[in-house]
Amino acid sequence: MARKWIGGFCFSDSIAFGFLRALREHGVRVPEEVAVIGFDGIGLDQYAAPALATVAQPIHDMVEFIVHTLLYDAASVPSRGLRKFPVKLQPAASCGC
Repeated sequence: MARKWIGGFCFSDSIAFGFLRALREHGVRVPEEVAVIGFDGIGLDQYAAPALATVAQPIHDMVEFIVHTLLYDAASVPSRGLRKFPVKLQPAASCGC
């Protein structure tokens, strides 16, 4: 019986690496049978087989913002609410791109 095509979106690139390995160990072909996309953009995506597609976050900007908030704003300024950071899809072989 032929497998149906499905997709897998992982909450982190690290989880996606493990998912790719588990799929390979069970004979599931990526991306022919399952498309896989990670989340984080940790910069190791090219070391996966196949190369991992990911949604990259601006980690440096996020860390800079939180450190500034903790050092300067937390004691003197009430919470400014949520801060949104842009993310970017980085296509690669694991999603069939």
